[in-house]
Amino acid sequence: MKRVLVIEDDKDIVELVRYNLEKDGYQVSASADGATGLAQIRKVAPDLLILDLMLPKLSGLEICKEIRKDVTLNRLPILILTAKGERRIAWLDWNSARTITLRSRSALESLLRA
Repeated sequence: MKRVLVIEDDKDIVELVRYNLEKDGYQVSASADGATGLAQIRKVAPDLLILDLMLPKLSGLEICKEIRKDVTLNRLPILILTAKGERRIAWLDWNSARTITLRSRSALESLLRA
């Protein structure tokens, strides 16, 4: 079973993602803050990380930087959920070819229905 970690502080989004992925057979775990989420990744790396950029304790951007520096984790696919502006996202996309960005809840819902 494929493992997905969701690091997101909005409980409604976590439940939306969890419901849809578990329905399709994925094992989903979640963390509501960046520091705890990064610790989870380092303990047992998921097959996919779904990540918010604006998180308490440690930002999603910092989590991405830490993952990309770590040779055991730097190939981890990351799907970013965010409301941040284009400038930051463009830098993040440029920094990692394995990062996909969704900028709205409707984009996430469309992806999960596909």
